[in-house]
Amino acid sequence: MTERSFSWIVDQRNAWSNRIGSLGRNIDGFFGGKEAELSANGSFMKVGLFGVWRKEEGIDPEPRFKFRLDLPYTQDRFKLVIENDPDETKTLAEKNRNRVLKENETTNTTSTGFFRLIAALKEWKLKGDLGIKLEIPLDPFARAKAEKEWALSDTWAFRVDESIYYYHSDGWGHTSAFYFENAISDHWFFRSKSEAQWVDNRDGWEFAEVLSLSQKIDEKRAMNHQLGWLGESRPNPRTSAYFINTTYRQRLYSDWLFLESTPELLFPRDDNFKPNPSLTLGIEMIFSE
Repeated sequence: MTERSFSWIVDQRNAWSNRIGSLGRNIDGFFGGKEAELSANGSFMKVGLFGVWRKEEGIDPEPRFKFRLDLPYTQDRFKLVIENDPDETKTLAEKNRNRVLKENETTNTTSTGFFRLIAALKEWKLKGDLGIKLEIPLDPFARAKAEKEWALSDTWAFRVDESIYYYHSDGWGHTSAFYFENAISDHWFFRSKSEAQWVDNRDGWEFAEVLSLSQKIDEKRAMNHQLGWLGESRPNPRTSAYFINTTYRQRLYSDWLFLESTPELLFPRDDNFKPNPSLTLGIEMIFSE
């Protein structure tokens, strides 16, 4: 790629980032007041061009797209969010096997009034959202989240995340997650996660147990190693799959262009737990101000 071509890509990326930020401010100003139009905005769009190689299927394209409008003033009044790919609509396999090194993709919502009072009394962090999932037709949703963390030692912590939600397309759902985490050093971080999820339109409960070890190589590169178990409650409690993977992520340019690769071995029940190797490789571009 020539320097002139890359400069054009940078200019287009910056222009679209400004448009997305302006869109978030304008919508926030409409609902939340004029002051919102002058405030910083955390709206973003992520576009990924990925390919996945599997032993039996060859190479398949896997485009990734995530969009969210940050509406801090509107959230403070109405707790309204707009996004296209909320985690609640994914299976536990999708949430735990994909995007293991991505930074937090949602802006923090501020709960008001009663939620703040209860959080102060009970020492739980509580959030409540009304939202719209961007798809055709639009999919309205409501969700409430509660989180609490306990320090077990100087390096160990235990955390509980509880959420209940309603999507017009999927119905009611509930997720519980329990974390044991250890900041081993400035470059290593260990996490054990136990998670259960129930969604109205799916068949029973899903379960996940995932051990992960994250490694910060330097300011541009990081890796995450995972060993996981997936289970289900129907037709009877049983194992649905095991997996082991390693994700390597490198910043290629500034803070918005990344290279990512994930080799994985999946041992699914529907293939008699035989190893199914795969390799995911791609580039991700982030549009944000």
